[in-house]
Amino acid sequence: MFTINIAGDASSALSHFALLGLAAVAEEMGDNSVRLMWSLDSEPKAQLRSIYDPLLIAQRIRELATRWSEDSSWVKARKDYAGKQFAPFSPRIKAIDAEKSPHDWEEHHHIRTSHVDQLLADKRWLDLSFISALGEPSYWHNEKKAPRPDHGASRWEMKTRNRGEEFVQHRLSLMVDELSSWTNEDILAGIQGKQVHDPLGKNSPDSRTSTGLTPPGPTDVALAFVGLLGIASFQLAPQVKEKSVTPGAFPPQALHPVLMVLPMSSTPISLGRARSVLRSEAIACIGGEIVRTGDIGTTAVVSASKWLLEHGINAVALFDIKKAGSSSAPERQVQPGSVLPLG
Repeated sequence: MFTINIAGDASSALSHFALLGLAAVAEEMGDNSVRLMWSLDSEPKAQLRSIYDPLLIAQRIRELATRWSEDSSWVKARKDYAGKQFAPFSPRIKAIDAEKSPHDWEEHHHIRTSHVDQLLADKRWLDLSFISALGEPSYWHNEKKAPRPDHGASRWEMKTRNRGEEFVQHRLSLMVDELSSWTNEDILAGIQGKQVHDPLGKNSPDSRTSTGLTPPGPTDVALAFVGLLGIASFQLAPQVKEKSVTPGAFPPQALHPVLMVLPMSSTPISLGRARSVLRSEAIACIGGEIVRTGDIGTTAVVSASKWLLEHGINAVALFDIKKAGSSSAPERQVQPGSVLPLG
């Protein structure tokens, strides 16, 4: 088994998401024994154990970026909506006006389903999990007779929407274009924290390459990309009348959540175990109690902690989420977090 130590530590949400994203890549390569864990250091480090050499995993990441950068990829799909171009796979785009542009929704869904059908035929399971977890503009949500397409999107898709920008066209697409030209060695070095190469953010203190998973600052593009792939482990629970529920986000019905709760294990666990725990009632209970009461010692939290310990989770990481930006273009930024031991 090989071990990959991921950049950062448990206080960075990006490290948590990158661990999940890297595990998803290894699992799609065929490693059904891939394991995730956190070191016992005073500042725990994310570690991935896999049967594959780290450079082979980096190569698969480069191949994924190259495939997504092709014109025929779902990442490159574009459509004009009432005269303005958006990516149909972005979960948050401007509300579609069915009266002014009656064919936009039909064409929007045709593009999405055509690509999804091809991905199914090609058995691109990581692509499909990622698309599903991102969510989609919810045509079924209205509030005070106004459409609310953002209510169908993952809370962890945090690209700022200023100047009409959106996630797939103005962040993901640029990332894969950049990474497709990197060497395997550079990709691995970025993931491990041995370099920080951020041409998208110009290595600026104001860089948004991490896409909300850290406060603004230079972030290696490879690390950020793998972190965004980690969203695939946070599968949405769509609701008919309420906002889609994003695992780990609290309050669950807040458009802009204030707390992120993520499970941690100091012993190796499978990706399937990590994903099931993320969606568990225990995580929902802990997050809900902290938001509601601010108390980590309630009977409900103690009971939830016991369940998590029985399932191999001996800590949770807690992150405050800052709402920055303007009222017209709010921006979510996950702040440095803390580790709450459970036993």
